[in-house]
Amino acid sequence: MQSLRHTPAKPPLTFALANVVERATKRAIDGQRIFSPIATLWDEYLESEAVRALPQGLRPPLLRLCKDISTLATRHFDAYIKGSSLPRLTDTPPANTTPDVIPPPPPPPPPAAASAPALTSTTPPQPRTYAQAATDPSSQPLSSRMRYLERTRPVHSPRPETRLFVRVGTLHRMRQYGSYAILQSLKGVLGTDAPVLKEIQATKTGFALCTDSLTDLETLEKQSDRLASAIQDCKIERQTKWTTYRIDNIPRTIQTLEGLRAVDSTILFQEIKEAI
Repeated sequence: MQSLRHTPAKPPLTFALANVVERATKRAIDGQRIFSPIATLWDEYLESEAVRALPQGLRPPLLRLCKDISTLATRHFDAYIKGSSLPRLTDTPPANTTPDVIPPPPPPPPPAAASAPALTSTTPPQPRTYAQAATDPSSQPLSSRMRYLERTRPVHSPRPETRLFVRVGTLHRMRQYGSYAILQSLKGVLGTDAPVLKEIQATKTGFALCTDSLTDLETLEKQSDRLASAIQDCKIERQTKWTTYRIDNIPRTIQTLEGLRAVDSTILFQEIKEAI
């Protein structure tokens, strides 16, 4: 009697599923051992005091870097767990591959005129001589062109001074009032000539009475006595014409027997007086 061979039964589906889960679990544990220290190190840095102390304006670049690193790390984790090939950076094109976007061909040259034959020259362009470069306006330095523009620019006459200055002391009562209050008060003093006074401007020595023209300034100047009586303890005059001298090699301070002293108008006056 011939013996019958024992045919092994196929493994059930639950056994195959258990094998898949076992292999996936082992690979997940290995991935945890590989990538967990890096993830922990990165998380500890983001929670460090150095990151918290960053100003608000320096945080966006770090947040963008964190987002990119997290995205790239997640792709590596998934690829290792699934057993697939590692992801490739999209910024660097792979070698020996055809690019996805083919640059368009250069535009064709414009057609030549029918009456003129096309001429080609194999002689390289000759460098310009110094005389040619010197006579070319585009090759001149910027400073020369700027000096030329300064010389050819039309000269505008300065606007005439149409203000009348009121000089008062540092403790004068008018200094505590605003410009609008002073303007309304002086307009009441001027009466029919009030329209010539347009504005009040504060100055270091008091305030200025502003007009629109030299004619209005002369009209306002005729009322100086009435304005001085209303303001009291003041001096009303036009702008003083100063002569300015610029002298070199004058120190700001000097060393005296009493100690370090600032160079003021008294010292300058005495030195100029002795020199002349």
